[in-house]
Amino acid sequence: MLQLRVVCSSWKKSIDLWLQSHPEHTTIGFHKMSMIERVYGNSMPDPDDFCQWFGSSSNLEDFVIMVSETPRANPFFSGYTVYCESTIQEGNNDAEIRRRRDAFKSIMTKFGKSVFHIDLSLVALKSKGGEIYEFLRCLFALMPNLKSIKMEVSNIYTESSERKQVKVAKMDRFFKSNPLPNLKSLEFLGIKNLSQNLERGFLTQYKNIKTLRHLPKLETFNPLLFYSLIEDVAFSSLDAIEFYITCREDLNLLRLHSWPLKSLKINLNIFHGEDCDLNFIFGNVSQFSKTLQNLMIAQAKIEWEDEFDYPILLGRLELPHLKTFKICHNNIRVRNIDFLISCPELEYIDLSRNEFCDPPGSCYSSTIALKQKQRRSCSNPDNQQEIIKFRDYYATMYDSNVWQVLPKLQALSLDAKTSYECDVLSNIYGTFSFTRSTWDLYQKIATRSR
Repeated sequence: MLQLRVVCSSWKKSIDLWLQSHPEHTTIGFHKMSMIERVYGNSMPDPDDFCQWFGSSSNLEDFVIMVSETPRANPFFSGYTVYCESTIQEGNNDAEIRRRRDAFKSIMTKFGKSVFHIDLSLVALKSKGGEIYEFLRCLFALMPNLKSIKMEVSNIYTESSERKQVKVAKMDRFFKSNPLPNLKSLEFLGIKNLSQNLERGFLTQYKNIKTLRHLPKLETFNPLLFYSLIEDVAFSSLDAIEFYITCREDLNLLRLHSWPLKSLKINLNIFHGEDCDLNFIFGNVSQFSKTLQNLMIAQAKIEWEDEFDYPILLGRLELPHLKTFKICHNNIRVRNIDFLISCPELEYIDLSRNEFCDPPGSCYSSTIALKQKQRRSCSNPDNQQEIIKFRDYYATMYDSNVWQVLPKLQALSLDAKTSYECDVLSNIYGTFSFTRSTWDLYQKIATRSR
C-alpha cells in the first residue's frame, strides 16, 4: 500500500482517505467490513499497520530525527496515532512521564491537524491529580480535527470517601470553568478506567458524539454512578453504545433511556447463573426495537466457573430491524436460534467463541452424517420443536432451512467441534462460515442434478 501511494497523486489521496475514514476507528465492531473479514478472511490492510506509535522516549526521539531528515513528508498520512505511558516501569516516574508528554505535545504542535484518531494510555501522577486533564486540554487544542478518542488511565489512586467527595466537587467546578476544547468532528469516545470527575468532564463536553464505549475498571465499577452521569448528559446524536453489566439491575437502568440506538454491545461481567438470562436481556433491549440494527453480547470476565447452556426454546428477540446479531462469549451456548425468527432483516449471525459439538461419529462432509441427523431429528422431540434447523447442523448449515426462514441472511459463522471416524477417531475444531452465495450455488447444482 505504501508503494501504491507514490504511483500518482489521486491514488495517494484515495489511500489516505481510506485509512483516515476506516470504520474500525469509529464503530464498536458492527461495520460491514468486519463482517466480510470474519467470513472471508482478512484480505485488507489493518489501519494499525500504518499508525504512528509512541510508547517510549526513544520512539519520540527517533521520530524527531526522521522528520528532520524528510521535512516535506507527512508521517501521519493515516491520521492515526497511539501515545502510551503504560510501558514506563513502576517507581518514581513522574518526571519521565512529564518529559514524554512535553515531547508529544511538541510533535503535535506541527502535525496535530493531521491526526483524526488517537489512542491514549496514560498513567495518573501521584503528585497532582488534575495533571492528566491539563495535558488533555493542551493536547486536544492542537488536534482540532479529531474524529475518535480512545483513552485508558492506569494507577488510579484510592482515597477516603470524604476526601474523594471534596475532590470531585472541586474538580467539577474546575472542569466547568476550564472545559476541554470543542472538537466539532468528534464521533467516537472510548473511555476506560477514568476517575468519576474525568468521566464527567469528557461526557459533558462531548455530548454530541455518535458512539460511546464505556469500559470501567471492573473491581471499582459502580453502575449507578455511570447511569446517573449519562442521565444528566443529553446526548443528541448517540446511536451506538458499548457498556458493562454486572447484574440484572444494570439492564433495568438501561431502560430509563430512550436513545435512538442503532448499535448496542453488552459486556457481561456476571458471576451468577440467574443473572445470565438471555430472555431477560432480550426483553430489555426490545425497547430499542424501532431503531436497533446491531446487537452483540460479549464477555467481560474471562474466568467463569459455570457454563450457561440454552438447549430449550428462548423467547423471541423482537427487533424487526436487526441486521447483525453476535454472541461472542465462551460460556453461553444457544442450541436453538428460533428466537431470531422475529428479525426478518437479519443479514449476519456470528456465534463465535461458542464451541458447539456434533454427536460422535458425525462428519460434516458426509452424506451418512446427514442421514444420521435426519434420523435423530425424527426421534428427538426437542428437534421437532425447532423452526430453524440448528442443532446437529452446526457444521452443515447449508442443509439447514435457515436460508429460507431468514430470507435476507448473508452469512453465518460459528465455532464447532465435530468427531468423525477415519483410521483413528479424531476431532475437527474450527470456525465454520456459511454464506448465502455458496448456498445459492448448492441449490443450482441440486436443481440441475434432478
